[in-house]
Amino acid sequence: EGMAIEVEVLEPSVAVTHEYEAYVIDFRVYRCRILTADEEIRKIGVHDVRWVHPRDLDDYEFPGADQQTVDALLSE
Repeated sequence: EGMAIEVEVLEPSVAVTHEYEAYVIDFRVYRCRILTADEEIRKIGVHDVRWVHPRDLDDYEFPGADQQTVDALLSE
């Protein structure tokens, strides 16, 4: 939704629940296959998009729920 690309949704990968003061986020992450790889990715409602190697994710700062999700994906 934030990159305007088509994907084929595959199997579930990670589930993370994160409680903020005013609300709770329930993330469900699925493995996907990109179907529109030849097209340029468009940023829709996001500041930036980039592909990085998993070992480089520590170089980026994520909000609480996103950091939990990254940590869970890296521990797979």
